[in-house]
Amino acid sequence: MIETATTSATYDQIAADYAARWASAELLAPARSRFAARLAPGACVLDVGCGPGWDTLRLYGMGLRVSGLDRSRGMLAQAQQRGDLPLILADMRRLPVRDAALDGIWACASFLHIPKRAGLDVLCEFRRALRPGGVLYIGVKRGTSERWVEHTSGMRRFFAFYQEAEFDQLLVSAGFAICEGWIGDDTLGREPWINRLALQLDKEATMETEITREGLLMALDRERAALLELLPRFSDEQWHSAARADGWTVHDIIMHLADANYGLALIVLGEIPPPLKLDEASGWMQGLDEYNDQRRQKNAALPRDKAMSRTSNAFEHAKRAIESVDDLAAPGAYGPIHTKGQWLKRIVQHTRIHRRDVEQML
Repeated sequence: MIETATTSATYDQIAADYAARWASAELLAPARSRFAARLAPGACVLDVGCGPGWDTLRLYGMGLRVSGLDRSRGMLAQAQQRGDLPLILADMRRLPVRDAALDGIWACASFLHIPKRAGLDVLCEFRRALRPGGVLYIGVKRGTSERWVEHTSGMRRFFAFYQEAEFDQLLVSAGFAICEGWIGDDTLGREPWINRLALQLDKEATMETEITREGLLMALDRERAALLELLPRFSDEQWHSAARADGWTVHDIIMHLADANYGLALIVLGEIPPPLKLDEASGWMQGLDEYNDQRRQKNAALPRDKAMSRTSNAFEHAKRAIESVDDLAAPGAYGPIHTKGQWLKRIVQHTRIHRRDVEQML
């Protein structure tokens, strides 16, 4: 995802200055106290987007068993200076933890770098990692739309801005119950902060995250029907001209979706190996963004009817995989870190994300 990759590269370069700027910032002390008050001493917490580790350190000082996670190597290098705290190089879109492993997630000023098209899926990933009743603190900027913002270094970061009602609905849709909310000022006089404390819903969230053959088939059929109804609404000109903020056109996205879903299905079936090595930090494929861009260039000249044919074929193979796999709880191609059911669920989630991308281009 170009937005998160570019933003992470920017943080790699500005990490030292960023760490120094926020070393003494204590505006978040009340938020940390509210968060910790809902957790038992020694609760297992993940600081998602920990940056230079200041919140990780302070949450640890409040008696929590906290680990820091960030995609930026530069930021983690700064966080290492906070002491002997567990630190993880990984992407918040794919948390390297088992289901219901965490008592709390602290996501301060990090989720706001996720494009809105992927926001719901990231929050669902947070919910998956939290135990039923687990606590989420999340802070985003209040505003409208999403855009690139230039840093004083000349490099860019991507920000998604939310209205309160919009953000609250997103949390609820992801299976959270909001228990506290407030607006905070920005120390530099910029957009104010939306702060939310939310609980992972118990029965409803557990039921929704359970992976069943019937549930996967129903979800796949629903996404397939919605996508195939949507695509004919684009003219041939729009097919190659309508684009996301990162320049990917409708054609690029549909070809990527077809290739990825076809590949995932065959990997689960054991008919082909994964094309990339496992990234131990993220728990998913190493160099996936670069690989996807290479495939995009290779598929650029394919005609529209070929793209549609590949899309239909990929759905058929995905359906075959869901129907054929004997044990959805069996380890996937990378071992027990992802079950076969979780690999198949990625096909449905992947389709949903890119269908939304395409919908926004009309």
